[in-house]
Amino acid sequence: MRIGEHVQRDMIAVPLTPHLRFAVVGAPSYFAGRERPQSPQDHRHHSCINYRWSNSGALHRWHFDGPQGPFDVDVASSLTLNDTDLMLKACLAGAGLACLPESLVMKYIGNRRLVRVLGEWCQPLSGFFLYYPRQRHMSGALRALIDFLKLRNADSGEKSPGRIRESGQMRRRDRRS
Repeated sequence: MRIGEHVQRDMIAVPLTPHLRFAVVGAPSYFAGRERPQSPQDHRHHSCINYRWSNSGALHRWHFDGPQGPFDVDVASSLTLNDTDLMLKACLAGAGLACLPESLVMKYIGNRRLVRVLGEWCQPLSGFFLYYPRQRHMSGALRALIDFLKLRNADSGEKSPGRIRESGQMRRRDRRS
C-alpha cells in the first residue's frame, strides 16, 4: 500500500481511500505579531512543525501546486515528530505551522482553533492504493482482499478515485447505484 496511483509495469492498483488534501495550519496565538505566509517560500520566516518518516528517517516534503505546476518544498523545522496527533497538539499550542491532512484539522479550522494558510496552493493528491502484481494465479486470500476492497469502494458514498489502474492503462470500475 502507498500513496499515489503511478503503476509500474505488470502491476495493478486498487484505490483504498479518497483523494487526500493537506492543509498548512497554525494557531491564532502563533500568528499574533506574525504575518501569515502568502506563498510556500514564506515558510522560511516561520517556525515549522514537520513529520519524519519512521521507516526511512526522511523528512516530509510539503507539496504545493502553483501556476507552473506541482512542486515540493523541503521545510526546515523547529520541531520534528513522527506522529501527526503530536504535530496537531503542538500546532494547537502555538508552536508553529504544520502541514497536516485536511481531514485531521478541519474541525479545528471550523471552530477557529487553527487558521489555514496557503489553501490555494494545496490541491488534492491521489489517496492510498493497494498494489499487486498482475498474475494468472493468485492466492485466495489476496483475491478475497481485492474483491472486498473493490466492493467497499463501489458501495462507498465517499468521493474516491473511482478507477483501477493497470500497468499504465485506466479501466473504469463498475459503480453500483
